Amino acid sequence: MLACAGVAMNVWAASADTVKVINHPDKVSVVEKNGSVSLEVTGYDGDASKSYNYTIKHDKDGNVKSTETESRNGRYGIVLNKKEDNNGEEVERNFEVFISGFYLGWGHTNAQGEFHGKTGKTFEVGILNVIGAGYKFGDRNRLSLGVGYQAKYYELKKDYYFTTSMAGGVLPNPTIVSFPDEYKRRFSQMVVHTIQFPLLYAKGFGNRFWAYAGGVMNWNCYAYTSRNYKVENTRINEMTSGLHQRKITFDMLVGIQHNGWGVYFRYSPQSVLKKCENTPVLNKTWTIGLALGF
Repeated sequence: MLACAGVAMNVWAASADTVKVINHPDKVSVVEKNGSVSLEVTGYDGDASKSYNYTIKHDKDGNVKSTETESRNGRYGIVLNKKEDNNGEEVERNFEVFISGFYLGWGHTNAQGEFHGKTGKTFEVGILNVIGAGYKFGDRNRLSLGVGYQAKYYELKKDYYFTTSMAGGVLPNPTIVSFPDEYKRRFSQMVVHTIQFPLLYAKGFGNRFWAYAGGVMNWNCYAYTSRNYKVENTRINEMTSGLHQRKITFDMLVGIQHNGWGVYFRYSPQSVLKKCENTPVLNKTWTIGLALGF
């Protein structure tokens, strides 16, 4: 009997395959559900973002089907220089080139002096890193520098609109005045298009959570004001471009994300317009928004 058992054990050992060797896992779970058994591993090889799943399931004909998946949670956008080894597994890189950070934000902009209380909400939309470069070091630390795009909309309250004067003699300088009472369905805003350069430090916690903070340099390359209103049965849309905006400004940015989705806070202490006669100082802008893949 012992001899027969020994032969059987040798046959079983010869036919067994090693599916995956995982060293130093953070967490291992065995899950049984709907006739299948899964082995789930989160965090291994010194990287808390890695996860592995191996599932065995019997179908209705009694056949055994196994599936194996590997993934990395909380990735930082879309990595462009991704590389795989001969087994199809992603090779860990300290230096990455990526696209990341689509966001929408809402907030408010302060106006000083006589223009205080005339501004409405501020809205922004953009991609923080149209192209970016990041360096990873230590335990899920990351330093990145990128180039992105943003459009920011500075709205006024419905009783006011942007108009321009030629004070200074070169570029039209925006100012804020009241709509006439006979104008209906009134709306006015200033739009600034920006090429931005974010320098951020990010830190990963657990296998899905990231926090980041840093500064953003803005090149405000194009700006215009618009005013829309209705007089009797006529709808009028007016726009003035070539404004005297401040070309370079700096912002502060902080945020958190979980599994690619997150929220952020952005603060812009500088006025987007240069200081001129009758030109409002629009500064201390803050926005809170939703972000994808920072």
